[in-house]
Amino acid sequence: MQTIKKVDAWTAAKVQAVMMVIFGLIIGVFVAIIMGLTEQVTLWMLIALPFLYAILYGFIGFITGGLGAAIYNGIAKSKIGGIKIELGK
Repeated sequence: MQTIKKVDAWTAAKVQAVMMVIFGLIIGVFVAIIMGLTEQVTLWMLIALPFLYAILYGFIGFITGGLGAAIYNGIAKSKIGGIKIELGK
């Protein structure tokens, strides 16, 4: 077993941001469809909504990814230690 001792915060933030942008687009499309069925929004709002969700989710993902990595690094340095993983050959 090997232990993950440190996670690069910048890399973790970028990866988390990309995953959340994709998730935001998917959620945005579903929200736009639901809002379109209610007929309470304009066509431009329906088109822009998935992109707005993607930007918002990406920003939040970047912040939480970096903070999560920084918190993990602090915990991994303590007596608690890091996550133990088994790597294949």
